[in-house]
Amino acid sequence: MKTVIKTNLLVILLIPFLCIANSCSAIKESVCLPLLSCQVKMKLPRNEFRVKKENYEEGIFYTLSDKRGAYIIVFEGALMQYLPEDTLPVLQLLRDGNRTISSGVADSLYWRKDSIGRIRLSYNRVSPNSKKTFDMILNSTRIRDFY
Repeated sequence: MKTVIKTNLLVILLIPFLCIANSCSAIKESVCLPLLSCQVKMKLPRNEFRVKKENYEEGIFYTLSDKRGAYIIVFEGALMQYLPEDTLPVLQLLRDGNRTISSGVADSLYWRKDSIGRIRLSYNRVSPNSKKTFDMILNSTRIRDFY
C-alpha cells in the first residue's frame, strides 16, 4: 500500500517537470544571417534546423533544412540560378508594400517564396502539419540594413 502511494506521488510530482521539459523544445532561437548589404534575423524552433552557408561570385546563399526534408532558403545577389519554387504553379500571390509573396502546393507539399526588395526567402517540401510553423518563421523574419 505504501509503495503504491509513493509511486503515485512520484508520478504526480514528475508530471509538471515533464510538461516543462517538453515545452522547452518548442522554445524559439534567433538566428542572424549576414548577407551582402543586410542582416536577416529569423526565429526558429530550437534544434530543428541545420544551417548551411554558400558564397558565390555575386551573393550569399543560406539553406536551413529540417529533419523531415523541408528547407528554407535565404539569399541576396544577382544572377542567382532559378530555385525550384520558380518553376512551380502559383496558387496565391500577395503584394504588401515592398514584399511579394507567392505560394502553392506541389506533390501535396507546400512551398512559398517571399521577395523583399533585393532579398529572397523561400521554403519548399513543407508538410501540411508544418506549414503553420514555416509561415510563422517567414512572417517573423526581420531585415536590418548594415548602412
